[in-house]
Amino acid sequence: MPSPLAKFLQPWIAKVRFRRILNRINHAWVAGGWGSYLKTRRALQRREATNRALLQAIPDLFIQLDRQGNYLRILNPGQIQLFDSVTVRPGNSVFDVLPPALAHQRMAYVRAALETRQPQSYEYELEVNGIIQYEEARITACDDDTALVIVRDISERKRSENQRKAAELALQQSEARYRAIVEDQTELICRSLPDTTIVFVNDAYCRYFGLQREDIIGRPFLLMVHAEDQADIVQLLQSLNGANPTVTTENRVIVNGQVRWMQWIDRALCNDQGIITEIQAVGRDITELKHVEAALQESNTRFRELAETVQEGFFVFETTTAQYSYLNPACVAISGFPTHPSTEDQPHTRGMTHWINNIHPDDRDRVEQALQKERQGYNFDQEYRFMRPDGALRWLRSKAFPIRDKTGTVIRIVGTVEDITERKQLELALQESEERFRKAFDDSPIGMSLVSSTGQFLRANTQYCKLVGYTEAELLTMNFEALTHPDDLAADREGVRQMLAGQIQVFQMEKRYFTKQGTPIPVLMQTAPIRDQSGQILYFVGHIQDIRERLQVERMKDEFISVVSHELRTPLTSIRGSLGILESGVFDTRPDEANQMLKIALNNSDRLVRLVNDILDLERLQSGKVQLVMQECQVSDLLQQAINSVQAIADQATITLNVTAPTTTLRAAPDAIVQTLTNLLSNAIKFSSPGSTVWLTAEVNSTGETERQTAHVRSTLSPSPLLASSPAASDDPDILFSVRDRGRGIPANKLDIIFEQFQQVDISDAHRKGGTGLGLAICRSIVQQHGGHIWVESILGEGSTFYFTIPSTRSLAAPPRPPVPVAPVPQSP
Repeated sequence: MPSPLAKFLQPWIAKVRFRRILNRINHAWVAGGWGSYLKTRRALQRREATNRALLQAIPDLFIQLDRQGNYLRILNPGQIQLFDSVTVRPGNSVFDVLPPALAHQRMAYVRAALETRQPQSYEYELEVNGIIQYEEARITACDDDTALVIVRDISERKRSENQRKAAELALQQSEARYRAIVEDQTELICRSLPDTTIVFVNDAYCRYFGLQREDIIGRPFLLMVHAEDQADIVQLLQSLNGANPTVTTENRVIVNGQVRWMQWIDRALCNDQGIITEIQAVGRDITELKHVEAALQESNTRFRELAETVQEGFFVFETTTAQYSYLNPACVAISGFPTHPSTEDQPHTRGMTHWINNIHPDDRDRVEQALQKERQGYNFDQEYRFMRPDGALRWLRSKAFPIRDKTGTVIRIVGTVEDITERKQLELALQESEERFRKAFDDSPIGMSLVSSTGQFLRANTQYCKLVGYTEAELLTMNFEALTHPDDLAADREGVRQMLAGQIQVFQMEKRYFTKQGTPIPVLMQTAPIRDQSGQILYFVGHIQDIRERLQVERMKDEFISVVSHELRTPLTSIRGSLGILESGVFDTRPDEANQMLKIALNNSDRLVRLVNDILDLERLQSGKVQLVMQECQVSDLLQQAINSVQAIADQATITLNVTAPTTTLRAAPDAIVQTLTNLLSNAIKFSSPGSTVWLTAEVNSTGETERQTAHVRSTLSPSPLLASSPAASDDPDILFSVRDRGRGIPANKLDIIFEQFQQVDISDAHRKGGTGLGLAICRSIVQQHGGHIWVESILGEGSTFYFTIPSTRSLAAPPRPPVPVAPVPQSP
């Protein structure tokens, strides 16, 4: 029975067949034979059968519709069974066959194909026998009013796609859950291939190394590992296999230029053949743990080193076993217990009884009472005598502290043992020393006192009390300032301040004390601080001497000098004039012996005049009777005047003078500065060898250099009176003058006194060189009155250099001008 599709196509096929037959007959007729026509017809039939078979084999349903949705033909009715839930026949409408929504959708696509002449396709769902069926419709325009609709069942494909999408969705959800779990972890997570190439890292990994994920993926994770640890990591990873899939590693990594420690748990994933396909690693930063471990190890090491090396004994006593669990070597050595391989002779296995039995009987009861309190939780601190096994009696000091458990029970006692025998001996010696000091202090013929850093009297001896008229009990309630004359308080306080600051070690001054009766007494006071081992001042020791007699003698000396200067200057000048006339040759008839005597008288007269003049100059300078008139001076002019003053004696001694002068000014008394330079140059010329050179130099000196020179003065001349009047350092620069020679030099023991009155390196110089011993004292007084410093540096046999500084003010500096041609001064022929 023909199929519906065949019946549908039969009229159309008949028309086509009839036309083809006529054409073939005509063709055969024209070609020249009926046999040829029959042959062609059979070939055509076979082709049509083939095409029909192919059309029936296609699983799609071919339908021809008009513009109104009526079914016109079904080209392959054999496929209707695929859609047998609906009635698809020519003459029916899509609105009769399909649900309304699908029918309207179908007609919308048909109209679109007819109007645009473009193929249309869409997919839709259709319920067939209670089962959702997925179909695809492709629509092509045949002419202006009809369209060919090809329907295909795509249910299997859609189900496959839905399953695939469901699987993909499940996979995505699984991946999302995995990533959520992974990304929420604070630990670092990394997945890599067996060759260490990174294929995945979590956000924590990126944050830790401060890198973006794309900068990490594809790189070997060994690049993150410290170079020194890479070989160890590779070796550990190579040990991973199916039987040993997990390994824990620790290594250093470089993070922002810093070395950090990481701990990794590496797990190998293997395929069915046991080959590693991936390595999963979870890491955490253990840098702090490493630091704690290192600190703990270091602490244990320090404890062991400390316990094993300190001289103080250390022990641990277990109350549960009543035995020592630890004794350090020092403890064993202090106690004198012998160490023996046998257990019973090991010191730490002995109980406390053995130790108590060796305590001196006179101290044992006291120690045992303290031990009873210790077991009750009190600290133990006792000094006692201990009899060592070798018979030596030693003084020991033990300290112990109880250790409690959570219940408060004492379970352990830790403590120290110290051999204090030497300290005890020192204490005894100190007691004896203090007794000797007390006797020397109390019986001293010089007034002595001990004063606190606040000025309060702590002790005073008999002579001190006798001098000021107070008893020691009265002085202990007083401050030293209460006894000091108001005019002397400022200098006294300054001396105390310098000692407190560590600037000086000994302070000396002449001051006036008021006695209990109100009488002022001049005294010479010397004070020095007594410090403890840390350098802190404990108290001051003061010595005072009554100087009333000395001051009286000095006044008599001053009066004598005044008398001598006024009474002898005129006759000495007359003698100098008379002898000068005689020496000039007026009396040539005199014998040679008379001339020799006249020369001797002339030389002695010169020396007496110089002595008187020097004494007068020094007395006027020190007493303040001569007021130095300060004015602005050119330094080069001062040096030139000094050179002119000594040029004659330099030429006579064949000494070359070399001068260096700056173009600057200072405010000073020019005659006094020239006198100072002349005195220093005269001395340098006197003590230089013929043919040598004397250098005179002046230069602007910075503040820092001035302070260093001041320190040098203190170190070389202290406690010279020069320092007592030295002013504080100024911010303005100084002018540094120096006179250097290559003479015989000054012995080291003379450097401290060379600027004192009547002091000379060699006493014979007064006769051979004509000196008075007052020139340097005059120089010092002049420099001090200018607010400067003077000192000498000398090497015996190589020469000396005398320095002095005069403060300068920048505002007085002269404008630059060409240097004065004063250096060097050539030797006269």
